[in-house]
Amino acid sequence: MPSENPRFENPGGDTLAARLDLPDGESPYAFALFAHCFTCSKDLEA
Repeated sequence: MPSENPRFENPGGDTLAARLDLPDGESPYAFALFAHCFTCSKDLEA
C-alpha cells in the first residue's frame, strides 16, 4: 500500500503532519480523516 506524508502549516506556524494511505493500483474515490485527538501529544496512550 503506497502512502504519502503531507504536512499542513497553520497561520501560527504550527505544522500538522499526516499519513495518507492509498490503494494499490487504483485511484481512490473517497477519503476519510481520522484524528482521535487534535490537542494531545504524540505520547498519548490510546
